[in-house]
Amino acid sequence: MHLIRRITTTGATLAATGAVLVTAVPSAHAATGLASLRQGSSGLGVACAQWTENIFLQPQTPLAVDGDFGPATYRATVQYQGENGLAQDGIIGPHTGDSITSFINSALKNFGDAQIWNGHSLSECYGAVPTSS
Repeated sequence: MHLIRRITTTGATLAATGAVLVTAVPSAHAATGLASLRQGSSGLGVACAQWTENIFLQPQTPLAVDGDFGPATYRATVQYQGENGLAQDGIIGPHTGDSITSFINSALKNFGDAQIWNGHSLSECYGAVPTSS
């Protein structure tokens, strides 16, 4: 009972001061241990997505495969998601990552491995993009 009163008092104190109590909730991609890729993200996972989006979408002005998730990568991700029947949120989470990984697997089978960014090869994308498995 004393513990409940203390928590209630703490909650009231937090509310009075405008503080917010945050509870951690497991994410949908906790299984892979990789966070979703979104605007502001950087690294190999982003470069893998950029490479895939360039090949799949064949845009008139290709994305720079620079590993930086900026506005152009966001727009290409939304387009890629739309053309693959995925939620068009511009975030590369497990479902979009599964699609990208499937495309990469197909590219590796058909064309072999290739260097895509900063000394990294396409085969290294398997551990860099969030997936559901």
